[in-house]
Order: sequence, then structure tokens, then C-alpha cells
Amino acid sequence: MTCYLLGTDAQIGATDLEFGLTDQKQRAEIVAMNFELFVSSIRNAAPVGFVLKNPSRGISEILETTDTKISYRRGKSKITISFDNLFKAYSSFQGQRVTSSDLKKFLPSIFDSQARPAGHSCNSTFLFTLLQHIGASGSIMGNGRKGDVFFVQIK
Repeated sequence: MTCYLLGTDAQIGATDLEFGLTDQKQRAEIVAMNFELFVSSIRNAAPVGFVLKNPSRGISEILETTDTKISYRRGKSKITISFDNLFKAYSSFQGQRVTSSDLKKFLPSIFDSQARPAGHSCNSTFLFTLLQHIGASGSIMGNGRKGDVFFVQIK
């Protein structure tokens, strides 16, 4: 897995042509997407106050980041998720298509509101929007309904 760092934008794991990188000026050093780069990409691309548009409706506003976690507001709820759990999901499905249902099965205590102990189903779409925003996935697909759940292709 490789990562193209382009200023503050990260493009993950594809050839130069797939991203339209046609001249030397647009190219940057290729590095592996490890935990530190993953966290730093998120923190740089989505600082406190940044708003991510959710795929179906509403927004997620970044409220706080620490060395270990990120908090966001979805509706009236404040939700916190660790960078460790975000990276665990990213790295486990890297190079694959992953659905919100896959995430619920993978880490129910993080991604499934119905699990005991309960996670939060919004964490799935939050992860997808973050991955898309930092260039670590393709577009979010699906309608977020049973039989047509949200999914991304992680690069």
C-alpha cells in the first residue's frame, strides 16, 4: 500500500495516472500508510470545526482531537472514537470494498448501536467520510438502507 502526499491532500494507493498526476511537480514522496500517517492525515485534513457532509443527510462537525481520539457532533450527539479503532478498521479492510454492515460485524462495540456493549452506527459513515476526505477511499456508495447499505472501496 502506498500513499501519495500532495500538500495537505493525501491520495492513497493508486498509480499516478489514476489520479491524473501527469507532471513531476504534482508528484510527491511515496510512503507507507502507517498509523502515524493515518492520524496525521486526519488531523491535518479535518481540524476542529471542520464539517464533513454525511452521505444521506446531516453533517459531522469535528469537535476535538487528542493524541488518541477524535470527537464529532452528529445531530445533537457528541460521539468519540479512538484513532486506534479507526485505523484498525482501515488497515483490516485496506484494498477491499467494505460496507457499514461489515464494520458492524468487525467491531460491533464501535460500529453497531444495537450491540452490547453498544457502539454507534454513525461511526461507520464517519469513518467513510474521513477516508474519502483524506483520499484513502473512493466515493461513498449505497443508500444507507437495508439491502443497499453504504460502502467504500478502501485504497
